[in-house]
Amino acid sequence: MFIVVIMSKRSADSKLSTDTYRDLVGSFEDSDPNDENYRIPPNLFAKIKGIVNDPRVPRYRNIDEFLNESIDLFTTWWISPQLVQGMMANLWEDLTPEMKSEIKKTAPTYFKQMEQMMAAKNQIMDMPVDDENLGSLSENIAHATKMDPKVEGFAHKALRIDASQILDEYPMVKSKSTNILSASFKKNTILPYDGYPLIWSFYTRIFPAKIALVALGDILNRQHESLDEAGFVDFKHFQNEAYNLAYKISEDFRKFEIHNQVPRNKRFSTGLPVPLPEYEIQDPEIAYMERKKVESSRRRYTNQFLGRLGNDGYVSGILNATGLAHFIGDKKNLKLGFSKEGLEFYKLENNVLDNYSEVVETKYDSILSFNEQEFLITKIIPKFTLESLIVNGICDKLKERKEIKADVIDIEIDESLSKWIKTERKTASAFKLDSKINRERLILSTRIGTMGRLTELGIVEWKMEKDGSSTYTSGKDFNPLYRSFQKSCKKTLEPNMIKLLN
Repeated sequence: MFIVVIMSKRSADSKLSTDTYRDLVGSFEDSDPNDENYRIPPNLFAKIKGIVNDPRVPRYRNIDEFLNESIDLFTTWWISPQLVQGMMANLWEDLTPEMKSEIKKTAPTYFKQMEQMMAAKNQIMDMPVDDENLGSLSENIAHATKMDPKVEGFAHKALRIDASQILDEYPMVKSKSTNILSASFKKNTILPYDGYPLIWSFYTRIFPAKIALVALGDILNRQHESLDEAGFVDFKHFQNEAYNLAYKISEDFRKFEIHNQVPRNKRFSTGLPVPLPEYEIQDPEIAYMERKKVESSRRRYTNQFLGRLGNDGYVSGILNATGLAHFIGDKKNLKLGFSKEGLEFYKLENNVLDNYSEVVETKYDSILSFNEQEFLITKIIPKFTLESLIVNGICDKLKERKEIKADVIDIEIDESLSKWIKTERKTASAFKLDSKINRERLILSTRIGTMGRLTELGIVEWKMEKDGSSTYTSGKDFNPLYRSFQKSCKKTLEPNMIKLLN
């Protein structure tokens, strides 16, 4: 676990009291330097954040990815130095021009070797993938690293489904199979969500939920006659197919984004599972580490994003949180089916999924159609009271100013949180949203998650500055989407919450 402890000089707009700040410093000094938690000094954290946010560095989507790779690299250097060159080869293409220029000056032979290696790899990657003598990239990697397809536990094992066929058939299934897909509506008793008033910051994008619904529709269409309960499928089976479909799409997206140098704020692979690298891995130990990384991503996607039934009786995951699916059963026999809103969202045309074979190799502006964006901003966001207050406040700031940055957003989140806690003290206490010590971390994670979703929903336009900071302006459909959102909030929220919107 990586823990950031604020020890540098506090900024002028900091809301931390002297006592709280003293507690944080004391926590840092009292922590065991030999336990499993690594305390990141604030000056080092700022440097790492600058690298992750640098638009010239597309490699890292978040700070955890940077730390994982950095620690892995130096640990390998100490334990297995013979493997470091392969790891550096993996890193080479993402080095900045300044870094490569310095290496060229100080180690010209090494620079030449790396450039030659990359040229050879790119020549292989540019070969047509539909050649009858050339297998899929996954098959080539499996062959090169001697992966056993029968090995339990690794994500590549599940690449057996025909994801391309699912995507090809999606437009047909959603237009002709309404009775099959809506059979779950008849069920009265469904498992609940815990009522957390924010969309969890882990769900930085909602598009992956659309992919999951496409997988659900495919299973129902193919297996409806053999189901024990009409309209409901086995959750483990669903997790497997949803993951593999998302994996296929992530693999295609990342290939496009890497080859076209798509900056971090424009990537549509965000929130999707991490696929295996495109290149062939010759060293078995490096291949093993890559496979473990993919497996870790699989577990996060299936258990955290898609969810699971907890001991408290609540089903976690984005589908139950947003009400896009209904869950029934118990831990041994958990099942899910479409909710009315889930089926409505599933049937809305998507810019990418409805024409997948045509658009996957081309540049696209928005992954969600306007109708999908309007659906989510009017029927899903207002289900979360605190989320609604924060979104409304951010939109108000966008109406007042041409652009806003992180400091303005953080103040707005802080103020919305304070107003909400006064009205919902019991809920705030239950979810520990009134904790002063965790306040700053909550604001940061909320900003990251909320602004990622608002970018996807077309409410904001996200721009990465040269210094690595983010600037947000109104999206092209800001006005109609914001008007629809406000109307929906007035119909959905309780009167005490509606007052806080004004």
